Amino acid sequence: MTQLGCNYSPQLISLVDQGAVEVEWIKISKKDTVWKEISICNEYAPMLLHTLPHATLTTFENIDFDDINRAIKACKSPHVALHLQALKEDWNNQAEISDTEIFERM
Repeated sequence: MTQLGCNYSPQLISLVDQGAVEVEWIKISKKDTVWKEISICNEYAPMLLHTLPHATLTTFENIDFDDINRAIKACKSPHVALHLQALKEDWNNQAEISDTEIFERM
């Protein structure tokens, strides 16, 4: 079964309130407004949490997983999205990095 999800926006909520659209999921994606968006969307549809920053070897340790776990629990998200990102700093400043090296390292 296909389900429709849409990014949260005030316009989406207005369309849902008007009966103009129906969505099965609302995507919550802005870290700085996640708690406000969860409180607004909670009555409309289940939410998909999409607030993790890009994860690199040099920044992954800085992610506040306690806060992320609280948000997952609050919106009952079945999964979260994680964007993997390769930065030059992750590679000891190698001049050239091949796609193969990136895939092998991840």
